[in-house]
Amino acid sequence: MVWMDYKRASALQNILAEKYCQSLVGNPMKKNVAADKNDRIYVSSSSLNVTLQDWLQSKASTIEWSLGLRDGAECVGNTREMEDQLFACESGFMSAKETGSLV
Repeated sequence: MVWMDYKRASALQNILAEKYCQSLVGNPMKKNVAADKNDRIYVSSSSLNVTLQDWLQSKASTIEWSLGLRDGAECVGNTREMEDQLFACESGFMSAKETGSLV
């Protein structure tokens, strides 16, 4: 099993293409219809405007609690630790072996 940053999908496609589909090496298939969008969504109150992303980040714990996502708190902690390891990895790829006790 391999975890990876979604931004490295082209690199993974090249690795697989080298073994299974030589015609795609260096020419990964990409389709990101939202790449050029630069929409900023705001949450407003009478005296404050904040971006939706900032609002969600500040309310993450409350949302997790209200949706019951903290029922398996150990799982949430493991997932966050694995995310931290993945984002710290220079290549953006991480095998199950590298996660150690998280799997």
